[in-house]
Amino acid sequence: VRLENKGNNPLLVQSWLDTGDDNAEPGSINVPFTATPPVSRIDGKRGQTIKLMYTGRSALPKDRESVFWFNVLEVPPKPDAEKMANQSMLQLAFRTRIKLFYRPEGLTGIPSDAPAALKWSWTTSGGKVALRVVNPTPFY
Repeated sequence: VRLENKGNNPLLVQSWLDTGDDNAEPGSINVPFTATPPVSRIDGKRGQTIKLMYTGRSALPKDRESVFWFNVLEVPPKPDAEKMANQSMLQLAFRTRIKLFYRPEGLTGIPSDAPAALKWSWTTSGGKVALRVVNPTPFY
């Protein structure tokens, strides 16, 4: 994955993968992938390549796709204290989450046919009506 800093100031970037819990700490997550480097500095008008590698730490299902989330946290540099004296400032750190699908070899079916196989139905629970979708295919 190629990250680009189109701004003029350097950024600190942290990247990791998780299973969908967006509140989980990166150090406590057990996924069979790693992002390298996990932390990097990207100077202004420069880029950085993040490699996503399968570690094999835990076995993944061979009969269906698995879904993970790739996270990138962009932390701006701390402002110069002398320049910011007597001024108010708001700094934001941006986090981007992108779904990552792992598709094992040998899945039967064609991914583009999967939407037609979805089964839709209305359900009622606690007096509330909801639309239920069942995906019988091995594809997300």
